[in-house]
Amino acid sequence: MTTNRPMPFLLALGTLATSCVLGLSMPAAAAQYLVRPGDDWSKLKERLKPGDEVILMPGTHRGARFDDLCGEPKNPIVIRSPDPKTVSTIVADDVGILLRRPKWVRIENIVISDARRAGIVIAGDAEGRATNISLLNVYVAKTGDFAEKAGISIDQTDHMTLKDCRIEAWYQSGVHISASTDIALSAVQFVGGANTPDEYGVAIDGGSASVILERCRFSPGIGTAIAIGLAETGVLPAPLTLKEGEKPTPRFLAEGITVERAIVKRAKRFVAFGSCANTLVRANTIIDPETAYAVLEPPIGFAHITGSSFLANLITWLPGTLKKFSTIAGGADAKGLSVEANLWNSAELPAARSILGDFVGTMKSEQILDVDPKLDGYERPQTEAARSFGHTSP
Repeated sequence: MTTNRPMPFLLALGTLATSCVLGLSMPAAAAQYLVRPGDDWSKLKERLKPGDEVILMPGTHRGARFDDLCGEPKNPIVIRSPDPKTVSTIVADDVGILLRRPKWVRIENIVISDARRAGIVIAGDAEGRATNISLLNVYVAKTGDFAEKAGISIDQTDHMTLKDCRIEAWYQSGVHISASTDIALSAVQFVGGANTPDEYGVAIDGGSASVILERCRFSPGIGTAIAIGLAETGVLPAPLTLKEGEKPTPRFLAEGITVERAIVKRAKRFVAFGSCANTLVRANTIIDPETAYAVLEPPIGFAHITGSSFLANLITWLPGTLKKFSTIAGGADAKGLSVEANLWNSAELPAARSILGDFVGTMKSEQILDVDPKLDGYERPQTEAARSFGHTSP
């Protein structure tokens, strides 16, 4: 473990950092802390300041928890491996990296494996929210069946980005986003494991808003690739306390969600809609699902889906794979989901059309059932009439 004495494994840098306490400026030299395998690097929490870097040297590391890490917009605190080609591994019984109430922190080029609760937990609480966090090129694998049961758990967090990450083999959710806003997942890969349930690829709930998934990839073995506003994926927000005579406004478990340009292969279900508003699911390529989409009943006190759209998606399957185009739970109201033009292709069409059931929601356009997209090796349609659908559409 590093100390504050000049040593080869602590490299002082000549930049200035600003304290997060009360907004006071306190000059301090940013530093690099080189952590050796086996060190208890949670002890660095009293030293880390804006611009500092925690560098996990090659080898296998313990998990760590940090409360109130506070970087700055141009000087985040960074946790990383020495370089992208020398990636260090965290093996943890509990959580790989747990950040409570962090601000302006970046984690990059790290592997986390065998964490029983979650690979990474980013969380706010009653004392303050987490904000401005980024994960870049992080690989999380084999997370267990305790507590969060997630690859990456994001709770009470604002302004967070996951880019070029990979999550493999989890129990409930690959990424769980709860009570959070302005969250972006870009080019994140989800890979189911042979010995894990992998129930949901991404679960969004708890009153989350402004979440975007773009160019994500979901490999075989996942139950539901994307769950938006489902009661069963997380803890419900507390009931509202109304003044006498005050009328409640509609409450949603998820609002302003966008899912586009994903490739989803052999998930049992592509997307499930619960209590959500202003959700857009467009231009995705879904291969061999059992069900393309579902609308589920919201919990008591939360509103049904509204102002949402499912369009320009390309769904293709081998005969016998797709069981239903879509499904609806008994008490759900699906009229708030607009179903616009989507392309559905299989060699069993049109013969199996009646077996596959109805398209749940408010139909805005005829569905395309008679065009073979002729996908190439990159899942790109080669048929001109199909190029307006799927992950490569304009």
